[in-house]
Amino acid sequence: MIDYKKAGVDIKAGDAASIIAYNFAKSTFNSRKGMIGEPLVEDGSFAGLIDMGEFYLV
Repeated sequence: MIDYKKAGVDIKAGDAASIIAYNFAKSTFNSRKGMIGEPLVEDGSFAGLIDMGEFYLV
């Protein structure tokens, strides 16, 4: 059976890329306070929760 590593997937590199992308997105959170698109969930949550005005996007 082939595993991710043998298939060429680098889990550590993927995790590092996710952290970089999240930190970039997080840098925009303060500019969305009180507006549509404001993130409502703290760091470490499994899923995101975004205030879309009349509804929440999970």
